[in-house]
Amino acid sequence: MKKKLDEAKGLWANELPNVLWSIRNTAKNSIGETPFLLAYRAEVVLPIEMCQPSLCVMLFDKHANWEMMKEALDFLPETRGNVALRQQLYKLRMAREYNKKVSRRILKVGDFVLRKMETVERSNEEGKLTPTWEGPYEIYEEVHDGTYRILDM
Repeated sequence: MKKKLDEAKGLWANELPNVLWSIRNTAKNSIGETPFLLAYRAEVVLPIEMCQPSLCVMLFDKHANWEMMKEALDFLPETRGNVALRQQLYKLRMAREYNKKVSRRILKVGDFVLRKMETVERSNEEGKLTPTWEGPYEIYEEVHDGTYRILDM
């Protein structure tokens, strides 16, 4: 999208509908379907297919299409359920890939650590230069695996 709009330079507003149309008609990895298909339960007929008819366009029957669309409405909840499952699987795959790169730190009692400050605790006096970490703290007890009690130094 960015590339196409950058090519349009100052005329990006004229190019935006075409870019949005292409996004809506491209199958997404996370859902396995096009957003158009999920919204309208029908495949998109591309403008080029209207000029140079494909087999799908030549065999189009308005009455049969109407009946198939009514049938497809019955399967819409099932389709949306399948998409929700695909999204969960996609998120699990992405988390697994991310977690492969994360190295676990082993902390022990007596180690010194910093604590990430919550946004509520941070004052905006210094703007974006406000520190995001506070400390040092000393670990004095391990509650569970990866959970510690800390002492303020």
